[in-house]
Amino acid sequence: MSIRSIVAASLLVALPGLAQKVTIESTTGQVTQNEINAELSVITNLVPGGSNNGNNYAYGNGGDGMEAAGDMFDITGNRAFLDKLVQYCDKVVSIRNTTKTMWTGNVDPVWQNDSSNDQWGCEQGDVCGHLAYCAQLIAQNPALWNSGPAFGDPNGYGATYRARASKYLQIADTTLDLFWSAGFIHTDGSMNTPANFPDPNSANDAVPWNQQGMILSGLIRSADAHSLFNDGDSHISKFRNTAKQAANRFIAQCRNFQYTRNGKTVCEWSYGSGTYNPGDKIRNVEDTAHGGYDCRLLWHAYHWVNGGVSFADGQMLADTFMEVIKTNTATGVEFFTHVNGSGPLSTSMKNSWSDLCEFRSDVYDTLVHTGSQYYADAARKLWIKNARANGWPTPANSTVTSGWFRIMSRSSGKAANVNGASTTNGAPVIQWTYTNDGTRNDEWQIVDIGSGYVKIINRNSGQAMNVFGNSLTNGAPIVQWPYSNNSTHNDEWQIVDIGGGYVKIVSRSSGLSLNVSGNSTANGAKIIQWPYSNDSTHNDEWKTISVP
Repeated sequence: MSIRSIVAASLLVALPGLAQKVTIESTTGQVTQNEINAELSVITNLVPGGSNNGNNYAYGNGGDGMEAAGDMFDITGNRAFLDKLVQYCDKVVSIRNTTKTMWTGNVDPVWQNDSSNDQWGCEQGDVCGHLAYCAQLIAQNPALWNSGPAFGDPNGYGATYRARASKYLQIADTTLDLFWSAGFIHTDGSMNTPANFPDPNSANDAVPWNQQGMILSGLIRSADAHSLFNDGDSHISKFRNTAKQAANRFIAQCRNFQYTRNGKTVCEWSYGSGTYNPGDKIRNVEDTAHGGYDCRLLWHAYHWVNGGVSFADGQMLADTFMEVIKTNTATGVEFFTHVNGSGPLSTSMKNSWSDLCEFRSDVYDTLVHTGSQYYADAARKLWIKNARANGWPTPANSTVTSGWFRIMSRSSGKAANVNGASTTNGAPVIQWTYTNDGTRNDEWQIVDIGSGYVKIINRNSGQAMNVFGNSLTNGAPIVQWPYSNNSTHNDEWQIVDIGGGYVKIVSRSSGLSLNVSGNSTANGAKIIQWPYSNDSTHNDEWKTISVP
């Protein structure tokens, strides 16, 4: 049986039977307390399974529970969700192989998909991705680092959340390293199933895109968590370089088979990741069940891999979904089962396709609906609902995006604001609780001016964020002033991705970073320039969140 057959069969087995259901009340606006409570009642009562049989902790019920708990913690900050995710991670660590010789001839630290055999494959990346997601969420919340789960540390993995995150990263990284040592990943970032792999039908074949997506889930999340912890781990560059190479190969294949449908650029791609040249005929067109992992590969790379994926790439896949895969029939909306609009029709789609709504909004309207549904699917949809209401994570490649933004301090959670809604030259920029009212003095436009720099324009006054007096001094205040477009450059900025959806904002003239003075959390605190600290205060780190 080929890897494709094994994966397809496992996907079918992993679907929930008598699954826990929650109700999504609305598809617009903020996530409601009823929606949160419904997820809480299900997730806090989940019991982690005792094995990875059937790839339970990859894309089975165990993996679903981990992702759902993480997504709900991310949008609510409720530690009950985080503690459930930590409980799952503890279980995953505890059942990892430490004694059995695997097909490689070594005692590999893996989670075999059948405890009676010696086999493991690319699905290990998904298990590592769930562990790294927990570490990534902890890294994004430094206020929690020195506290710990309510249920304690029964396995001795670390009493604090920070210690737990370190443990999970150590476990995930060791397993992810096997993809190099066992011969799946090569020095140029290409991925092939090793010649000695137990399934002869897959040996030497290019690793399919969906399985590369699983591996990239682990690589990208682990690298981001290490980066946020600022621990200098060597895996950061290793993992990010490979993720970039894989993402670029995927997009290159999509572009090779792009065409126009209904005025939109769409594409098709193969199940396999082999190389194609212009004019080649595609082999084994991707099916939509596995294609959901391809979408997740693209979405992860768009947000956390510099130089990997552009918004236009994501839009091409979103347009493919809406113009090619989706179709209207006499019974309603249905979906072709292959990405080129062929095969039987289905009334449902894998949940990860909904990530494409960031690139085209009507994908969301097509896939997200109100009513009772499987809790893990609903959790991801609620995460997306929250992102649509409050802003998506900052794309890794983007220093510039169209529209208006609130610029939020990571340390205080408050917004950059022109004091008193002033329209006067020299009015100070301060931090203040975001108001979302008609004054708009806490909303900004980020405008590309070339060479990697931007100007940042206040929505209320039309003036630019400016280092007062073109000062080069630590502590110089930030003010508003008409954009000068001259050689001083004190009203021009570089926005630098630092991982986890955060950026540092660096003055072109001084090289100093936008900073909340004194690490204050108070309304009215001055925003100044200061050397970037890269420490746990985070008062020089920001999140740009789109507003209507």
